[in-house]
Amino acid sequence: MLTRRHGVVAGAVFAVPAVWGPTFQGVEPPGAFVLLAIGLAVAAAASAFPALRSFAGGFVVGSLVGGFAAFIALVVFFVVVFANMGP
Repeated sequence: MLTRRHGVVAGAVFAVPAVWGPTFQGVEPPGAFVLLAIGLAVAAAASAFPALRSFAGGFVVGSLVGGFAAFIALVVFFVVVFANMGP
């Protein structure tokens, strides 16, 4: 049985590569957010099924929190990288 805790973990694991992955392939962060939005839409649709409702709710929460944290970490990463580049 998939629980809300499983959904939170899966959502966070999905969100980090969804935000970071496309950026390193040359896609700007808005493109990464489209991928994250697709995952959230699928999870929201899955909540209509009683067997998946708990998992899907956890996935949405994990994706939102994980996506926000991954974006903040990405901004900090770029600030550190570009601040330490020589002239």
